[in-house]
Amino acid sequence: LVKMESTDAGATAAPDLVLYRNTASPAVDDVIGVLQFTTNGSGGAEYTAAQIQSKIADTTAGSENAKLQFFGRDQGFSVLVFEIDGSGNLIVNPDSSAYRDFKVNSDNVTALQVSAGQDNVGIGGSPDSAVERLHVKGTDASKDLVMFESTDTDGNDDGPDLVLYRSKESPGDGTQLGSIKFRGRNNATADIGYAHIEAEVESGFGTSANGLLRFGVVADGTTPTDVLYVNGNNGTVPNVGIGTIPNSGVERLHVKGTGTGSLVRMESTDSDETTAPDLELYRNSSSPATNDYVGYISFTANTLASGIKVPAAQIVTRLKDVSGDNVNSIYQFFIRADNANTNVLQLGNTMTIFNEAGKNIDFRIESDTNDSMFYLDAGLSYVGIGAAPSSTGAQFQVNEDASFSSYLANQNTTGIVDASLQKNGHVVCTPAGGDITVTLGA
Repeated sequence: LVKMESTDAGATAAPDLVLYRNTASPAVDDVIGVLQFTTNGSGGAEYTAAQIQSKIADTTAGSENAKLQFFGRDQGFSVLVFEIDGSGNLIVNPDSSAYRDFKVNSDNVTALQVSAGQDNVGIGGSPDSAVERLHVKGTDASKDLVMFESTDTDGNDDGPDLVLYRSKESPGDGTQLGSIKFRGRNNATADIGYAHIEAEVESGFGTSANGLLRFGVVADGTTPTDVLYVNGNNGTVPNVGIGTIPNSGVERLHVKGTGTGSLVRMESTDSDETTAPDLELYRNSSSPATNDYVGYISFTANTLASGIKVPAAQIVTRLKDVSGDNVNSIYQFFIRADNANTNVLQLGNTMTIFNEAGKNIDFRIESDTNDSMFYLDAGLSYVGIGAAPSSTGAQFQVNEDASFSSYLANQNTTGIVDASLQKNGHVVCTPAGGDITVTLGA
């Protein structure tokens, strides 16, 4: 109907269509021109199907601003679909007067959709109504669904960062800060939360604030159970708990179980002759000294009345004779005796000592057929061979049923003598050689 043509060969824009609002009193929100697309309805009445218009946003000299608005028609009414403001922002549904989505389609899927009714965004499809803000959907598990990339060349700065920020004023202990949930379906097509990582405020007091990180997996078919904890409420050194929030008295690792099976297992599949698996207790001291404790294993229990935690037994290693690169050690075994820790066995570099504390603790060695082959009665200070010593006997006692076999050798003869002796019998060997005299008691 109308054609505007310019034959200008230069770079200047032409032909131009100018809508000029020549007013002496411009004001904000003045409509300064409209381009309308009109047609007729089924009843023959003319109506505006769409229009483009411009509005003044700021009339201040030197900082004038305007916006370009695009209208459509919905259910018989003209509606503002989107506008471009003076800063170049594209705003969809700027007056929020109706639920009008913004959608960008690719070849096969909805690449981007902003749901006005749900106030959320979908990438790769329409957002689910249960998602508050952003729903990202993929169809190819062989590719990364989301990638965060940083081209920052400063190696001292971290990046890229994924920040979960809970902007709650004065958060109390236990306030949840965010979580990562791993969710899928079971064979009955029900959604199951199979695992999660959660963070919470352990203590929110200023510079003394501490955090707690929980790792959980589903164990009962329905609800994930926390199994690993990283706890910041342990002074300046965070600690870790498996099966429990770690106790503040534990420096690094607290493992808690509820059953009677193996609580911890260390397994090696190495097939050569090298020792494995290894458990190493390493005292990394720059100034080791004699009597330093290298480490200990404590078997701890509670008392019956008050539930006080006490060591029931301990295995301890201490350094001895530390000089230059020379180090010796002793290995000590403690038990609970007379309601106190008692050293019952010490394996030393020069001597092995039983009952160093001098407690009333007997020492007994069993043979294949005799449970008192060697018996030291600590209370009596007696030793028995073949049976427990009697309080009415000698300090060294031999059971009357014991048998002796002795091998005799000197310059002149060799021979074997066997004698079943009563406990008060004796064997006399003549120092100059000759016969052996065996004398039996009555």
